[in-house]
Amino acid sequence: MALLVSVNELEQYMHISGSGNSVRDAKYEDALYWAQAALWSYSDYCEQTAVTGEKQDSSPLIIPDKLPIISVSALYYDEVEIDSGDYYVYDNYIRVPSISTIGIPQIVTIDYTGGVSRTDVTKDPITGIDTSTIGYKYTIQAQLAIKQLAEWMLQKNRGEPRNSTDEIMIRDMIFSYLPKLMRI
Repeated sequence: MALLVSVNELEQYMHISGSGNSVRDAKYEDALYWAQAALWSYSDYCEQTAVTGEKQDSSPLIIPDKLPIISVSALYYDEVEIDSGDYYVYDNYIRVPSISTIGIPQIVTIDYTGGVSRTDVTKDPITGIDTSTIGYKYTIQAQLAIKQLAEWMLQKNRGEPRNSTDEIMIRDMIFSYLPKLMRI
């Protein structure tokens, strides 16, 4: 699993200068892996992957499991592919106006790419950041949450949450950067 935040980026976030201490860097990398895993576990943000055959109940509003939605390659309603001009893809959902929820429930099957990835943030030679990618804001939010979680873990010298107060703090830190519906 690739890290969304590098050790150098964490050091900059924590205002620590001078890298090269291999023991400290290894400790920071462990904290980053833990923080990224916590982000995926406690929120509905996921590492970017291609998903095929995800099944959802039919509805004019479909919310896939991996958010944000980067692209949709195919959408099937009752095993019939829907033309891409007949649905609209947003960051958090897919809107299919033609789906009827009256009568016998049907299954919608989706092939899409979703989640966050460092590749969602590419540098523009003038501004330094390209904000045209659909996952850009989610990637930045995920990186900020990971940095905050890693810093907390390093300050508390904890590798795993030990009690319910820790669990609440982790969820609160994630929610402060990712103001979305959390998994319960």
